[in-house]
Amino acid sequence: MSYTSTHSNTDTYTDSRAKYVIGKISDDFHHLIARGFKYPGKQEIQNWRDDLLFLMQNKALVKFQITFEFPNGGKEAWEYVLKADNSIQTDNKSGGKDLYDYDIDTTVSIVISRDHSNQDVNDYLTKRGWVSGGSFVTGTATTQGGYSKEGYGFTNNIIKA
Repeated sequence: MSYTSTHSNTDTYTDSRAKYVIGKISDDFHHLIARGFKYPGKQEIQNWRDDLLFLMQNKALVKFQITFEFPNGGKEAWEYVLKADNSIQTDNKSGGKDLYDYDIDTTVSIVISRDHSNQDVNDYLTKRGWVSGGSFVTGTATTQGGYSKEGYGFTNNIIKA
């Protein structure tokens, strides 16, 4: 008896798909500004958006988290995991996150996971002021759906430490 197995590795990246999903993520980011946290401001949000899009265009982004560290020491994260293999079809409405239960003195930051083998990406991130050593929040994840266009996009989870 013989068996044949076929595996295909589909890459669903296109510029228009990437720009569509980064637009939805930007909607989420703008809620941080609307809440009135001390950081990030409008310029930081724009930089995050531009840097994530650059990583997507260079196929170097794996995932990222927007992390929240509360004054009481608790942590939470919005985690976005990139799917470029046609495995995501979910496209939820963006920007609906309620941040008013978060203390105004909450510290907000971003951490990324990426492919380190691309020297152009390494040079770009160094020039833009990114540093290594950030840590991801781990804990209980609650699925929040995702943002996608034609099989390219992000799953979205909220992780509570």
